[in-house]
Parts: sequence; C-alpha cells; structure tokens
Amino acid sequence: MKMRTTRRRHSKWCRYMVGINRHLARFILLGLYTGSRKQALLGAQWMANVSGGWIDLGRGIIHRKAAEQEETKKRQPAAKLGRRILAHLRRWKRLDDAARAEAAGKRPAEEQHLPLPLFLHVVSWRGGGVGSVRTAWEAAVELA
Repeated sequence: MKMRTTRRRHSKWCRYMVGINRHLARFILLGLYTGSRKQALLGAQWMANVSGGWIDLGRGIIHRKAAEQEETKKRQPAAKLGRRILAHLRRWKRLDDAARAEAAGKRPAEEQHLPLPLFLHVVSWRGGGVGSVRTAWEAAVELA
C-alpha cells in the first residue's frame, strides 16, 4: 500500500505536499462558517460579477448570488461573515493576488494587455474555478 500524505526520508517522516488539497480546505471552512450551499461556495469570487456570488471583504459580507440572478425558493441572501473566517479570507485573497501577479509576469509581452482570468474564485484549483470537490474529497478520505 502506497502512502500519499507522508513519505519516509532518512528514517524521518516528511509531509507529502502534493497530497494536500488546499481548495478542499477552503471549501470546508467556508461551508462551516457560512452555512452556504455547495454551488454558492464554488461560484463565489473575490469581486462582484454577473455569474455568481462574491465576497465583500471591506464590509465583511458574502453575497451568495449574482445581482442579476432571479430569486428562487432557495433565496441565497447575503450574510455577514464572522471574524475568524474573515481572517482566513483576507489571507487567501493576498495569496491569490500574489499568484495572479506572478502568473501575469510569466506571460508573453504581446498578451500583457489582456486580463488574466486566474485566481478569481475563492475556491480555485490551479487558478481556475472548481466545478466539484468530489475528487478532492475522495482523495482526502483515502489518505485519512
């Protein structure tokens, strides 16, 4: 049986960094602290948009649906964020902004004027939005 979370090096166990699913950790923490549904969490972005919800870090509010999205039975009202999850969100925003700037610096000169659609979602995998966390969840269960 192959161990994924740790590897043995020179009689010492070390953390296996590839086995860590940071987007799953973000998803779980957001779900626990906000009580939001899966699609509201996966669609949440750092700035206001027309395709899904967004997080207003200045006011400490999560908008679970887009402004133009029609009202359904599930409603999805805006909710105030607690102090603990706000600390996580501010750190994640700094990390995503730094990763976006680094990716923008690696682009060819002729593409520098185009907007970079990476790291816009709160729960993102390799810079893009996540459609489902099922694979990451199954990997975490297997590793546990």
